[in-house]
Amino acid sequence: MSPDRLFQLRVMLLALPLIGGLSCYSPAKTLPPAQAEALTWSQEAETAFRAGQHSAAMQGYKAALDLHVSAGHTPGIIRNLVNLAVVQHTAGQNAAARQSLAALDRHLGSISPSTIDRETRSLLAEAGWLKAHMLLDENRLSEALDLVERQDISAGGSRLMNLRARLLLAKGSPSEAASFASKAWRAAKGDVMEQADAARYQARAAELLGEHLEAARWYEKAIPLDQAAARQHLVADDWLGLARASRHIGRDDQIQRYAQLALEAAKQAGDALRQREALKMLRRL
Repeated sequence: MSPDRLFQLRVMLLALPLIGGLSCYSPAKTLPPAQAEALTWSQEAETAFRAGQHSAAMQGYKAALDLHVSAGHTPGIIRNLVNLAVVQHTAGQNAAARQSLAALDRHLGSISPSTIDRETRSLLAEAGWLKAHMLLDENRLSEALDLVERQDISAGGSRLMNLRARLLLAKGSPSEAASFASKAWRAAKGDVMEQADAARYQARAAELLGEHLEAARWYEKAIPLDQAAARQHLVADDWLGLARASRHIGRDDQIQRYAQLALEAAKQAGDALRQREALKMLRRL
């Protein structure tokens, strides 16, 4: 799994645990015993995941899930199945992750859609995001794109729009990709990583369309955002893109500087592939 995928999955998981199950309780109210115990398990699982202890995280989410299933508590069931699938996928257990997502689909088939609130819809959008990324990891682009197109964009927000842009780029549809990346850019205000991805996808789309000045403009926007998110491998990508754009628009005096910055960022990230790309660019100068 690439470093950016792992980082995105970690952030995705940390955003999930306390959503959906507690919205109907005020701080003054006491949770039912089963839900209180499930919450403790979920919190312990989150802590384990932060520490990279995937087995302990899976154990915690499974324990929380069992309690929510016993109580018939749909938001908790959905939340913990999604979290469990994310941990399993992060740990390289894709077959287990698919089983968790299949269990999620079965549970959804047993309840009325009218019982699903806004927060739960957001969780389901995360599940769709994960399913699509699993297909993308397997280079099943058409299936991944079809899945994303069936997702509720309003629930998934900038993340799903960025994913759709990424898939469209992979399928060679830069104009459509730029449209979705532009929407993601507007929707991602305050979300540094999603804004960075939206900028980078617009830059890549512009490159494919031969609009190199526009590509340079978007790469310049992506760089400080990826730096703020400490994603050095993507910072290297951004500098490489800016170097390519500079060659096309006649900024030859900048190419070496940008390629050198890409090399330094790739070294910091321990990214051998991007180091080779930067060195190749520098040797051609």
